[in-house]
Amino acid sequence: MKRIVVVAISCALAVGAWGAPPPKFKTKWSDAEQAAKAADKPMFVHFSVSWSGEDLQMEKDVLTAPAVQKALADFVPLSLDCTVKPRFEPTPTVKAAIERMRACGGENHPFFAVVTPDGDFLHAIRGYLTAEEMVAQLEKALAARTEYDEFHTYAAKADHDAVEFKIRQLKFCVKFRKFPKAQAQVAALLRADPDGSKGLAGEAKLALIAITPPNEGPAATQEVYEELKKLDPRNEKGLWERAVMAQGERHYRSALDALRGGDEVEFRGKLVRPAKMVEDLLDHAARFDDRRSVHHMALFLYTSQKNFDKAHTVVDELMKTAPAADKPAVLRLRLGVYRQQEQFAQARKVIEELLKTATAEETADLQRLDKELQLRAMIQENSKPEK
Repeated sequence: MKRIVVVAISCALAVGAWGAPPPKFKTKWSDAEQAAKAADKPMFVHFSVSWSGEDLQMEKDVLTAPAVQKALADFVPLSLDCTVKPRFEPTPTVKAAIERMRACGGENHPFFAVVTPDGDFLHAIRGYLTAEEMVAQLEKALAARTEYDEFHTYAAKADHDAVEFKIRQLKFCVKFRKFPKAQAQVAALLRADPDGSKGLAGEAKLALIAITPPNEGPAATQEVYEELKKLDPRNEKGLWERAVMAQGERHYRSALDALRGGDEVEFRGKLVRPAKMVEDLLDHAARFDDRRSVHHMALFLYTSQKNFDKAHTVVDELMKTAPAADKPAVLRLRLGVYRQQEQFAQARKVIEELLKTATAEETADLQRLDKELQLRAMIQENSKPEK
């Protein structure tokens, strides 16, 4: 079995003292790599920057939290300083850290990555997370390691000329960011299936959307998206749905650039296009089937746009088709929408419904949340101007 290293790297690009790394975190790649190989563990890398308040807050509160420290026992933690001081060239060590971060898809901070001891990418963790959310991401990282190892076991025995292998190999290269190899595979599959009749061209075009550099924006792959839509006009092969996910991700990341510039209106405006893509898929291709994943995409986009009326409509649709066992999960989606709306009274009514079928552990969590919402509702009420 291949061994894996999880690396956490935080890059500082401005003046400021870099805080001490969290407990048990190594600070040299070579040391973490050696330890990971010896222990047969992945590396968790934190790419740290001193100018990011969220980054420093995570170092102080999240990475030191008992639950996170416990989860990190399955990894070799590494903290890499990526700070570049103004008017100075980065040191060779910092330059190497930044290059590793970018190779893992890191563009902004906070950013973490899980990698193998040989430096192969496994999983990216972006943005500010709570301790609970970080633990969940670490569980996903371990699942990625299993998938990585399973593919190598499969590839050792598979017929490399078979269509199944070619498709699985391409998906593997895209997921684990082996983009140069994926690019060559895309070209080969398109040559072998120019009209899409063999089922190779669709997978190649989906991969092309994923591996096109994100800084080129959604316009660079819009034509590819349209071609995929034509290959699967009723979404019977799932190509159109996956194309919406891939192209929608590019639109969303493009919108985030506007939000980082402080323009929330522009951010929400840029999400109109991917929301229309999802609506188009639901209205014209997916009515004949249960496409809950598409509804979840729509819900995410609508809440990001603060289009809460449409968000509730999506939850209504999910509730209609959800099996009885899944209805509490849909109710939690409703709860999330109300919380974003700051409609605390309605949110507490949803909690009342959830408590009817909650386990003992879920009941304790819901009751704590109910008290929090009750307090926030009181603060909200007291802050209203007197008539």
